[in-house]
Amino acid sequence: MIGAYNHTQSSPSTTWTVSHQLGTLDVTADAILAYGGSPATVEKIMPLEIVVVDTNTVKILFSSAQTGYVRIVGEIN
Repeated sequence: MIGAYNHTQSSPSTTWTVSHQLGTLDVTADAILAYGGSPATVEKIMPLEIVVVDTNTVKILFSSAQTGYVRIVGEIN
């Protein structure tokens, strides 16, 4: 079964620590930056690194402080 978790990073940071509670090391992450406006502009970005810390935590590293969203998707049992 596939599980997913959405995380919002509202304060700028070079490291986003995401507790997704999916209970698996087999995860992927998509980071999205969002800009104000009507309609809002969104941009998918590539972080410097995605580190799977454990079965419930991922760290996403950027070269400069960012705000935005990340979606974690993983295979859960």
